[in-house]
Amino acid sequence: EAVAGVTLFLDTGSGEVELPMYDDGAHGDGLFAGDGVYGSDVIPPQPNRSIVRYRRRARDGAGRERWAPPALEPTPTYAYMVSDGVPASSLPVYQAFISTASLQALAQATRVYYPAVLVYDGVVYDRILVRNRGHTSIGNPKKHWHFKFNRDRLFLAFDALRQHINLNSMWGTKDYLREALSYPVFSDIRALPCDPGAPDCFLAGPTCYTEHVRMEVNGAFWAMFMHMEHPDSAYAESNGLHPDTEIWKAYMSSEDLGTNPQSYVGTGDCHCNYGKKMNIELGFAALADFLHGANARIGQAHPDIVRYIDARMDVPDFVNYLAGTCLICNADHPAKNYLIVRFGDTGRFSMAPWDLDLVLGR
Repeated sequence: EAVAGVTLFLDTGSGEVELPMYDDGAHGDGLFAGDGVYGSDVIPPQPNRSIVRYRRRARDGAGRERWAPPALEPTPTYAYMVSDGVPASSLPVYQAFISTASLQALAQATRVYYPAVLVYDGVVYDRILVRNRGHTSIGNPKKHWHFKFNRDRLFLAFDALRQHINLNSMWGTKDYLREALSYPVFSDIRALPCDPGAPDCFLAGPTCYTEHVRMEVNGAFWAMFMHMEHPDSAYAESNGLHPDTEIWKAYMSSEDLGTNPQSYVGTGDCHCNYGKKMNIELGFAALADFLHGANARIGQAHPDIVRYIDARMDVPDFVNYLAGTCLICNADHPAKNYLIVRFGDTGRFSMAPWDLDLVLGR
């Protein structure tokens, strides 16, 4: 049946109220009455940088109804920000809204998630989460941040939709340049010309996109961050990796996963010596098998080790990773701060760069 009525549910910060919507050509619904376009011009004006949330309900003559957005979506309302424009900046401007209590908690060395809203490029990402990130750096006065978005409203960055974004504080370098200069070194190595007929030409070793951003919090300047690409399926796609590729982050690889990798929790305040970042549902079995096999050959004859590495690793890609690591003088990668990659098309292992603040003489 035809729509009999539409109701707007509006929340300007003081609780949700019901407002009628009209199809009479006189309430911001277009020029003509009865054209199926509903509008409302009774929404009160709001202060600058206010977040306005709303949802709509349409009913037909039989009383059946439909909600927009659907009631069971992770983000149950639409939202917009009242704004007289973003601050003048040559950088992308991220505008976050975080309660005072949450900001006070985020100032501590904690990795607990807190509620937040993030606005960028006119889009409001509502009811998302933010936490501190980092291991030893979590004690720095200026924290790294990690935002997690709802699956029904992903963040657009580096030409792809993302559920996670990492914002590095660059407190450890102070120059704001080292990481941004270092990640492209690995992509430049991949792009070096080679014989197209050679089997190892155009290797697919991954690296991260980066971008400096200006962060505003609750309407005031907060900091400059470096947005560093998160190693997930979008990262794999941007690097031309097979969708079955598995990625782990090394937190402290001085010991392996133990005999039961599914229940291994690591030491200290690490959740695990290796954190799974892509194809999480596949678990740690492949990595545990690889590491246990490598560790079992410690102290064996050189040919035995070489045969194992040749059979299990993508050696040319690993050499490219080591070359890039040497070129940027990375001083913080032997036991942690790198990604382990198991390429989905070959099943072979290699490494990829991560956490490049202690580089280029730092």
